Amino acid sequence: MIDHLPRTSAFASAVAQDDELAAELGDPPKFSHIPPLTEWTPEVQALAAVVDRLAEVANAVVAAAGGNPSRVRPWPRPVTAFDRARTKRHREAADDMVTQLFPANPEGA
Repeated sequence: MIDHLPRTSAFASAVAQDDELAAELGDPPKFSHIPPLTEWTPEVQALAAVVDRLAEVANAVVAAAGGNPSRVRPWPRPVTAFDRARTKRHREAADDMVTQLFPANPEGA
């Protein structure tokens, strides 16, 4: 149950501030940058959109000044089972197309 507490819970804060635990564990645990769906509120969604637009504006300013803007990476969004299924279908379709274009054992070879 403790693993399902939000990252902003008092427990998570206490663990992050525990010097003895940090010394015992050594390296900090790896956290995903993808927010859980349970923490993806309408406010967080709106803020993510603002961050994305601000990055695009910054790139436009760089480009207008004659610079080379960097690639804008969208703020991480939650990934659902539907998203994973869509990605899998697209990957399989791309793999099928590559197989059709470049067969492993071309005829007559």
